[in-house]
Amino acid sequence: MPSTADESVIAAEGARVTVVVTSCGRPDLLLRTLASFFEFNSLPIAKIIVVEDGPKVLDELSRFAFPYPYELIATGERVGQIPAIDYAYSRVETDYVFHLEDDWEFHASGFIEKSLAILEARPDCLQVYVRALDDTNGHPVRWWTHRHGGVAWRKMAYGYKAFGGEWNGFSFNPGLRRRSDYVAVGGYGIHRLSAPGLHAGTEIVLSRLYREKGMFAAILADRRGRGYVRHIGWDRTVPEPTH
Repeated sequence: MPSTADESVIAAEGARVTVVVTSCGRPDLLLRTLASFFEFNSLPIAKIIVVEDGPKVLDELSRFAFPYPYELIATGERVGQIPAIDYAYSRVETDYVFHLEDDWEFHASGFIEKSLAILEARPDCLQVYVRALDDTNGHPVRWWTHRHGGVAWRKMAYGYKAFGGEWNGFSFNPGLRRRSDYVAVGGYGIHRLSAPGLHAGTEIVLSRLYREKGMFAAILADRRGRGYVRHIGWDRTVPEPTH
């Protein structure tokens, strides 16, 4: 799998978060995603890794102004979202990963710092959503608001039935997670083998696995529930490869 990298920007000392962005042939959406993240992110980042599920890294990115150290990698051919994620995560060296896809737009700051406060206070929290409380693809949010370090958050409910499966909070939507929780389940790709042939079947399997470990997903509940990011790729879904 070929890659390109540029380490000309110096990482902030002590930065503990790597941003991983998955992409698949949507350069206009990817550039909007990156531009909005750079505008609104307010925490020093160790590195941002963009993984393109395809033959090459987009030429547009080579001219993009990255404010952090970055690495642009490509799978070389379409392998699917999950293998591409595993490939990118194999290059992560920090304790935390902010996971991001190529079709989101941020509109407020402070989301990583607040997510860190929750994960550090609750080792049983597997990830923190940064979408609006009423923008969760129908996934129910529990009504009780918790607070850690002054950060308001709620739990994503267990047992949401959608797309023919049962969801318990795990998602590849934008959010912070621990690298150790990824390593603890052996990565994501191995669970694709037992996933049902459904939309986001691997997410359903991982959601069940983390629930069995007693873990839950959280969502930021400050800003009157307006969240920090919105989806911009509703009509541009890229199907998974069939091979």
